[in-house]
Amino acid sequence: PEKGNANLLHADELPKYTTEELTTILEKRKELSTLIDACQQLYGKVFNTSEINILIGLSDYLGFDHEYILLLFAHVGKMERKSVRTVEKLAFRFADEEITEADMLREHLSFLEKSQELETKVRTTFGINSRALTGKEKKLVQKWLGEYKFSFEIIEKAYELTIESTQKPSLPYAGAILDRWHSEGLDSIEK
Repeated sequence: PEKGNANLLHADELPKYTTEELTTILEKRKELSTLIDACQQLYGKVFNTSEINILIGLSDYLGFDHEYILLLFAHVGKMERKSVRTVEKLAFRFADEEITEADMLREHLSFLEKSQELETKVRTTFGINSRALTGKEKKLVQKWLGEYKFSFEIIEKAYELTIESTQKPSLPYAGAILDRWHSEGLDSIEK
């Protein structure tokens, strides 16, 4: 299947190779052996047959180039629970979102990391340290960073105005302020 048909694909459709088939593939395609070695080094372990099947499927079935696959492995490798299955799930999600080239993935992963950093700062600022953000709260934070492209300083100013008006932290209230600023074209504190 071609990359453009990713939304028709499912993880359970990745090819399943026998050990003999894998050996033959890796003998014929040295670049795949090199990719597998690099991914194993990132994870500090030797992959089993199932994990190697997934890795080859990302290349052959989803059509991702080796740089893309290494970026995915490096990203998941930073997570507390790194696994090849997580890489597979992300690969299918990104394919469905049409993030199919290494440059696109690099940009998207950078956005995700910035979102996580911003979410952490927002949680600290708003005093939400003991729990995770709700789905609605996460969407607000993602909108502020992704759609509005606001800096943390702008969000912090909305927080201060929220406290002045309500005497308590409120993401929805701050969100209303930020929505208004966005609709008015304000994108810095100086304006």
